Amino acid sequence: MNAIKYIQTTSALMSCIILTVMLLSTACVREYPEEGKEVDPTEIQLTFDLNTAPPISASAASSHVYFIIELYEDQADPEPVFHYETGAARNSSGTAAVSVSTSLHAGEYILAAFAVSCNDSTGDDSVYELSDLRNITFKDGEYPGPTTLKECYSLTMPVNLPYEVWFASDTLREELTAPVGKVEVISEDAAEFVRTYISGLSSAPALSDEDLSNYGIRWAYDLYSPVGFNAVTGLPNKAETGVGFVTDLTPLDDGEMLLGYDYIFVNGDATTVNFSLNLYDKTTGETLNTYGGIEAEIFKGETTTLRGNFLTVDREPGVNIDTEFDGDININI
Repeated sequence: MNAIKYIQTTSALMSCIILTVMLLSTACVREYPEEGKEVDPTEIQLTFDLNTAPPISASAASSHVYFIIELYEDQADPEPVFHYETGAARNSSGTAAVSVSTSLHAGEYILAAFAVSCNDSTGDDSVYELSDLRNITFKDGEYPGPTTLKECYSLTMPVNLPYEVWFASDTLREELTAPVGKVEVISEDAAEFVRTYISGLSSAPALSDEDLSNYGIRWAYDLYSPVGFNAVTGLPNKAETGVGFVTDLTPLDDGEMLLGYDYIFVNGDATTVNFSLNLYDKTTGETLNTYGGIEAEIFKGETTTLRGNFLTVDREPGVNIDTEFDGDININI
């Protein structure tokens, strides 16, 4: 009888021990949610709050900005692990902002974001070919003339997502800055140009009374000019010779003449461009004046303004020092 009681007591004790172990084990084990019904608790919910820097010019370059945002596990990866595109209207300060969220496993990533000026939220009128952020070029291989749609913004940065707790979340707030600088040329001899080529009067005519539509300016870059950009590395990646465009003459309120402007991709904080300006008659194609050897230092996110007598002073093209140049070189910050 005692042996039977001992066996029963031992069996009951073992059952209690097994039950206790099972309860403790159950309390320590994290159950994954059923597949397809919940999110993976080991993924991190990452939100990007991105905005552009203020426009380079005093006024906004366009009404909208089109964003492309990508994440790479490595710069050498052919495809991003995350890709998102959207358009956003500029606010009263000329900037634009977007917010987007995604889920990612812990790890180290590279964020590449690029935003271009456009006139609506679709981005269809962008002057850039945006199918590959590693190879941003101008659409159709054509170098556009003066247009504010060349103004763009870029951000490249590492993103480190360490594993800490389940259902973790994080928010990145960053600004896209301009990888380009702007150069504009203003001629101070507009009245003399009109007297010489148009009116023939001895007195200075009013520019607003003159028809300037028959005259234009050919810009011609003397050396290599950057025409491509890699948003994943954040650097220009293509330069060509023979780059140029044509533009109209635009009278300014103070009696000066705007001879055009351009946006240039900058490698580093600043770059130098050399170019020539050719005044020509649109009806005959005749070159009326050539001002060569212009050198301009371009800074990211800034406007470099060149002033001088570019319409009536003839100077041969080439990279040289103009000992007779008495104008100002103004850098607007």
